[in-house]
Amino acid sequence: MILRLATAELLVLSAIEYRLSHKIRCKLLKYAGSMTRLWDLLHQRNRSDEPAEFDLLRLCLRKNGSDNLLSQANIWFNQGINVVSVADPNFPRRFADRKVQISLLFYRGANISLLYKKCVAIVGSRSLNSYGREVTAEITRQLCSKGYCIVSGAAEGADSIAHVEAIKTGGKTIAVLGCGVDRVYPISNKNLLANIAHSGLIISEYRPGTAPMAKNFPARNRIIAALAEAVIVTTAKTKSGSLITAKLANNMKVPVYAIPGSIFTNEQKGCHSLIKQGCAKIITDLKMPELNTLTIGERATNNDANEAKSFQGARINQRALVDPGQIRLPVASNQTEGKIFEFLTLGPGTMEQIADYIGLSLANTAQILTGLELAGCLTNRRGHYELNRFS
Repeated sequence: MILRLATAELLVLSAIEYRLSHKIRCKLLKYAGSMTRLWDLLHQRNRSDEPAEFDLLRLCLRKNGSDNLLSQANIWFNQGINVVSVADPNFPRRFADRKVQISLLFYRGANISLLYKKCVAIVGSRSLNSYGREVTAEITRQLCSKGYCIVSGAAEGADSIAHVEAIKTGGKTIAVLGCGVDRVYPISNKNLLANIAHSGLIISEYRPGTAPMAKNFPARNRIIAALAEAVIVTTAKTKSGSLITAKLANNMKVPVYAIPGSIFTNEQKGCHSLIKQGCAKIITDLKMPELNTLTIGERATNNDANEAKSFQGARINQRALVDPGQIRLPVASNQTEGKIFEFLTLGPGTMEQIADYIGLSLANTAQILTGLELAGCLTNRRGHYELNRFS
């Protein structure tokens, strides 16, 4: 396992230093067949059939040093941290889908097989009233009695209640973090995360040691949606991270359900919005009889592990013109998104170019672009955003 962790660290550093993309990492792991085999190949002489990207990995290996990588991997191993990759035969195929794009997954916990168990995601607000606490706890108990593993984000409020109730009822639970699996966030969940590591699973796409940052959590939500056979929103205000999870689940064709509440409280307005817009089915029975007939299986994916293309080393210096007639624009939810789509019909553009065109700050532009990328409308290739083509 130490060699696997050292290889994972090398791939993470290479992605940072040499901007090796998700597709290229999948390609290299697929070529090697396993993470330990990739490590061995990098310490051997160049082979004529090797992908050209091996040169960059060897350069990164020399720069960071094998001993340093192994030393760091040993620290992680002693902390109970492991890693699974797209090269592993049981790696969930949906994680390598273009809408998720995960080639490495760090984890801490007793049961990696939970990744392949039937799961339901429960998400909701951080601040809950008594109604929100009651419905979140009860629906968790009902789902555990049906044998579902509960997936959530280990945040305060609904997430924590879902994890706690799953453990109390003898069920299984997976916590998906927006930081390294060795970090405790929020600090109030220190004991909860220890309990999850003991009987369940803690996972993250982020390198151990990564601090919790605001930008990580919307990305974290796509993993929650990808793991689940259904997503249940128990509580949500009109501006809630739970709504991002619901939107991502819709985009992945994952069924979404929402619990209604009083029209006089803000805590359920996000749920009411999802139901009104047809993005979620209403829950009127916390026993969730509709899940009795839910079939468990791999959703159709566009597996980047099988579609990795050759590395493009040349930096894009100018925007290549594309015939706008070849692209059908995604549906814009507001005028700003429409202007971004319009701009990108002429070819890839940097964040700075897009911000200048739409007249917003880089911070606001980055937030909008991240949302569009997670929704599958855009792709970021080496710092240049481009429209995804729709048939």
